[in-house]
Amino acid sequence: MITRAYPNAKGERQEVAMTAAEWEALTVEQLQDMLGFNAPVPAPAAIPAAAPAAAPFAKPKAKGK
Repeated sequence: MITRAYPNAKGERQEVAMTAAEWEALTVEQLQDMLGFNAPVPAPAAIPAAAPAAAPFAKPKAKGK
């Protein structure tokens, strides 16, 4: 068994142990998956709709002008 230590996606030390044959077959993408770097990104929270703006107050027109 070969054990190697890597920083994972959380910045913590993570040890990965495999046989030599497994290390030779391992791709960089697979290692990134194991370390949590290719985890699905959660969808952003829905942004609440803005409240409708209040209508501006209209002054009554003066009579006779």
